Amino acid sequence: MFKQPIGRAIVFSLFFLLPLSASGTPAQPSPPPGVTLEQAYQKALVISETLQISDQDIEQLRALYRQGVGTVFPHLSWQMTQFWQDTSGVSQSSGGVQGTLLRERRPESYFLIEQPLFHGLRDYNAVKGIKAAEKGAELNRKQAELNLLTDVADVFYTAYDLQQELEALGSQYHLTEDRLSELQKRVRLGRSRDSEVLSSEVELASLDAQMEDTRQRLHVARQVLQFLTAVPPSTPLVEYAPAPKLPPLEAAHSKSAGRPDLLAAVYYQETQKYALRYAKGGYYPGLDLAGKYYTERVGFNEDIKWDALLSLDVPIFTGFTTKNEVREAKSKQLVADLQFSRLKRRIAQEVESAHQSLRYSASQTEYYSKAVRLAERNYKSQVKEYGLGLINNIQVFDVLTDLQDLRIRKIRVEALTRLNDIKLRVATGQGLQ
Repeated sequence: MFKQPIGRAIVFSLFFLLPLSASGTPAQPSPPPGVTLEQAYQKALVISETLQISDQDIEQLRALYRQGVGTVFPHLSWQMTQFWQDTSGVSQSSGGVQGTLLRERRPESYFLIEQPLFHGLRDYNAVKGIKAAEKGAELNRKQAELNLLTDVADVFYTAYDLQQELEALGSQYHLTEDRLSELQKRVRLGRSRDSEVLSSEVELASLDAQMEDTRQRLHVARQVLQFLTAVPPSTPLVEYAPAPKLPPLEAAHSKSAGRPDLLAAVYYQETQKYALRYAKGGYYPGLDLAGKYYTERVGFNEDIKWDALLSLDVPIFTGFTTKNEVREAKSKQLVADLQFSRLKRRIAQEVESAHQSLRYSASQTEYYSKAVRLAERNYKSQVKEYGLGLINNIQVFDVLTDLQDLRIRKIRVEALTRLNDIKLRVATGQGLQ
């Protein structure tokens, strides 16, 4: 199924491009410049509009919390009124209540202080509910960061895989060109057939097509990565992290209990609990206190500097408004409980699936590594037999194509293993830590 001549580049690098130091040991080149997954992810955290919107949601909830707290404290204001009336048609009185009421102008100014005393603890429950919602929003923001990590890792490792494939194809192309030059010389000497040259030319044309297809897919992946992280497509991608290790399934399930979205669901349940208490507060009476300190009055009450008013409001019938508010709050609380239960089961399934995917891809990596080692030994043996004239160039190319195919599959499954490791980390709420 996979007969693409891709893995040959690795063999070429093994036998022809291995740099040696002066002492005969492989040289240790400095790491090439590039961007790792963690660096790309940090850039994505900065530019993500989704996270910035989440920040504003949290800020709005904080503002609502302050507003709610503000309703519990006294409200102080200064008020002034100026009342005019037509008194031309009535007899004037200089004093008493009548004199005050018949004044053409009645100014009044005072400081007003209002203090809610009791409203069925509605203000208290509203404030507690908003605080729970704020904590839930902060946790959802953390979950959004984890989801962003999955998106970035997906496109990062897709591009990283294609980048490696393109490098492998380029190395294989140069190797095939060298073999073609050698075959053309052998044909002129009568030691090889024209069909072998044509076979090499077909191989070069096939590699051209594969490289162009890989460039196109890499371009698309890098454009998506640039959108998420602002990393220029010209910047190479690098990976220095060691191969992922598969954790025990029980440990993964245990870590998932601290996932931000699961904890946020708990706070959502708490929010709905306070919302229900708030709705039930409508059955209770309301008690308020208002006091005034007058700075200007006229007439008979000019010498009265202050007064206070205690108000008691006992609800008797409100058209079943409170009853239906309570029913709505109970329904929302039940929905919150059901959502928490569903999320808990879904997280368990995500952890199980991510753990199995990592296990299978890690196992495939081991098998492909073994297959590549055996294919390399087979290729070396075939090259020797070709030098002795026991086989022709077409047979060597067939072996090289198989090696190339195995090598590229190994590259792909290694990238998939790293991506599955990230998905398991996200499923357990760990991220890159």
